[in-house]
Amino acid sequence: MSKRSTRAVSDRRRRGSIYLLVLAVAANVLVIGLAATCLVRVRLRGVVGDNEAREARLLAQSAVEQAISAMNNAPTTWRQSFSSGVQTTPIAFGAGQMSIILTDDDGDLTDDATDPLWIDGIGQVGGAVWVERARARIDGGLPLEFLRTAIHCRRSLVVPIGTELTVVGAPASTDAELTLNGTITGDAEAVSTSGSGSVSGTLTVPVTEKGMPARTLFDHYVARATTLTYSGDLNKIVLGPGVNEYDGSGVNTDGVYYLNTGGSNLAISIVRVCGTLIVDVGNGTLTIGTCLMQPCREDFPVLIVKGNINVYMQTPQLVEGVPNSHNLNPSGAPYQGATDGDTADTYPFGLFGLVHIIGDVTLTNCGASKGVVVVDGQVTITGTASQITHDPGLMLNPPLGYTDDPNSTAMIIRGGSWSRQPAP
Repeated sequence: MSKRSTRAVSDRRRRGSIYLLVLAVAANVLVIGLAATCLVRVRLRGVVGDNEAREARLLAQSAVEQAISAMNNAPTTWRQSFSSGVQTTPIAFGAGQMSIILTDDDGDLTDDATDPLWIDGIGQVGGAVWVERARARIDGGLPLEFLRTAIHCRRSLVVPIGTELTVVGAPASTDAELTLNGTITGDAEAVSTSGSGSVSGTLTVPVTEKGMPARTLFDHYVARATTLTYSGDLNKIVLGPGVNEYDGSGVNTDGVYYLNTGGSNLAISIVRVCGTLIVDVGNGTLTIGTCLMQPCREDFPVLIVKGNINVYMQTPQLVEGVPNSHNLNPSGAPYQGATDGDTADTYPFGLFGLVHIIGDVTLTNCGASKGVVVVDGQVTITGTASQITHDPGLMLNPPLGYTDDPNSTAMIIRGGSWSRQPAP
């Protein structure tokens, strides 16, 4: 082959290689372009989806707020306008729509004008659905001042020599004299003081009187209660929204029970209450031993007593088994959402919530309780192991009647109750 022919073949091969290279580059550019286009589309869809989700969330929150507004615009009739657990017809708003579901704890919106309820606000924009849930309750105005204390009494707070009261998270308080010869671990507030004892925290003297809740609250809660027939002490029994082991006469869906002893003394021991216990011992004395009392409704107190009361709780735990041999979470009174039929469980002990005493109180090594104790009388400490831990939730969401406007019918969102829920 001549040199000219060889050169021609070589040129053609080079031109073919360049052509293939150009095709490959073009193909790569096309693939990159298509990938970029797809990525832009994916990102655009993501941006659109994010925007829809944000708008749906705003609509869901607005639906809850609109529900509160509707309640307060028709305070006496709104409960008849909705059905518990039923979603309302969606209303178009902006680029989407919103609706609500009102759910009463007992499934009936109309049986009690004070019942708290859940509001589910549902917002939908395009393919995005968002559900915001909040708890609605009666707004009674500002909480009464004593709710910021661990224990408060109208008359003297007496801490004798050799005794100790521990308060956690809030002060021990009296609208009268703090007679202090023992020890208060924590803060204390009083109108005046006497004695040579000590306060480990801050002692504030003098202070303005905080006042007391209305005594009519006793009758208010009695009117809501199931009355028990007095037959002696409460021992190894459970009272709750679906169980009454004291006299078996009937149950109260809010767990509110009333017992009048006719002036006889009453002892409570190895007892679990999931509700509100109201006791009238007249000129007698109520003695509370180891027990567990918690309110069934978050807007009710746990214990109201008319008469004098002694509290002692020294056992480390409340035990179902030997020597008590009694099931304390039967059907009708779940503990942390669970019930069973055995006697193998143990429980913490104490009074958890608001305790209101219309009389004098003696605390004898009463162990650990959490809430607020308010006493329309004198408090005397005996022993060295009485402790009360303040529950700030009672200040944020005070029980019905323990506010400066107890007759209010307005509804508000319960503090700290907002949460996102799965879409229906």
